[in-house]
Amino acid sequence: QFLDAILVEPLMVTWLDLSFNEITKVPSHISKLEHLVVLYLHGNRVRNVRSLEHLQFCAKLRRFTLHCNPVCQKPAYRAKAVALLPPSLTHFDFTMVTKPDRAGAHSWLQSEGRRFFTDPNMKDKLLAQREAALRAQQEAAAAAAARDADDDEFDLDMSDLEL
Repeated sequence: QFLDAILVEPLMVTWLDLSFNEITKVPSHISKLEHLVVLYLHGNRVRNVRSLEHLQFCAKLRRFTLHCNPVCQKPAYRAKAVALLPPSLTHFDFTMVTKPDRAGAHSWLQSEGRRFFTDPNMKDKLLAQREAALRAQQEAAAAAAARDADDDEFDLDMSDLEL
């Protein structure tokens, strides 16, 4: 309702900057923005990383900020946040999401995730989602390597051509 009231076509939103608005909790209806790529929430008053849980449904989300919120002072803030955000995320708090970030998120999900979620199956859903994303990345890398190898077969040496 909130998004419908302020936007003409809320489902088409790709970039949303809600920074510096004294927000205390990430609005759950943001998860309905299926085309959302960038979400900025820095400089607010978010205290609990749990409010990120529903953002996993923003499957296209690539950039997200939450720095300068009270939640940033909590232990394992980055690992928890990366674990709760979709695997499509490439930048968090204006820095790249690295393999160690993803490993820390996976480790946190394995060890503490079950106690964290209100939905007891959420941990398993997130782990399965991340494993599927990892498999897709590995398959894409293998396909790219195979294409590169095929391209090498067709490289011609100009000296082989008769002019």
